[in-house]
Amino acid sequence: MAARINYSVQNTLCLLNPLNYSVNAKTTHFKTGLNFSKNLIFPRKLKRPTFCTCAVSNNDRQSSEAAETFVLTTPLYYVNAPPHMGSAYTTIAADAIARFQRLLGKKVIFVTGTDEHGEKIAAAAAVAGSTPSQHCDVISQAYKTLWKDLEISHDKFIRTTDPKHEGIVKEFYSRVLDKGDIYRADYEGLYCVNCEEYKKELLDNNCCPMHLKPCIERKEDNYFFALSKYQKQLEENLTQNPNFVQPPFRLNEVQSWIKKWFERFFNFSCISGLGHSCS
Repeated sequence: MAARINYSVQNTLCLLNPLNYSVNAKTTHFKTGLNFSKNLIFPRKLKRPTFCTCAVSNNDRQSSEAAETFVLTTPLYYVNAPPHMGSAYTTIAADAIARFQRLLGKKVIFVTGTDEHGEKIAAAAAVAGSTPSQHCDVISQAYKTLWKDLEISHDKFIRTTDPKHEGIVKEFYSRVLDKGDIYRADYEGLYCVNCEEYKKELLDNNCCPMHLKPCIERKEDNYFFALSKYQKQLEENLTQNPNFVQPPFRLNEVQSWIKKWFERFFNFSCISGLGHSCS
């Protein structure tokens, strides 16, 4: 069991699941599945609370099967380049959350891993003089090594090139395609390879605002999600359960996006000929 004292994560922990404590309090109460004292004593002169977060495997806790499940994932990091400070920052923050939820007695499934598909990955492999597969193996292992050195308490490490993962993806898309939840259509626009997305707001010379490189004209055969099938259900759910969207101030943004998407879908259907005649 790895244990550590964290002095810098208290704000994150309070936002996730506030506890009844104050800086001037003598004790802070933790619910744990360990044989620790129920109270952690702080010196009166301590300027801020100290959190003792312990990475405990789910097998070490009693009644783990009955515990509430808490699923947490980092991004699946692109392997076009080795891990960097941003990768570590995100994963350490997620690790703090996972450890805290374990202290609350929850069964945590903490997922991280690497995304090994994309043009920029193939380009990085070519520059390195290796095949995409070899490049992915090297960078993915670098992530695993770093997480071990940082004592990250993840439960699963996913690689998108893993045969099991590919099988799940194929099954998922087969199901949603059969149900009519996705449909094929062409999309054309200015594409940023580094962002791996089409851009509408560009700088001079069609440059990406983030990478400052020119975007390229591209037309692709893609799958689109048929959001229109679920628009009414989504709008009703958001109206009846306003706390479904967090933080709450994003609710209007989500509701507006759904309505605008539906309007754009009609326009797209008319232009592409997917729907009936718009005349």
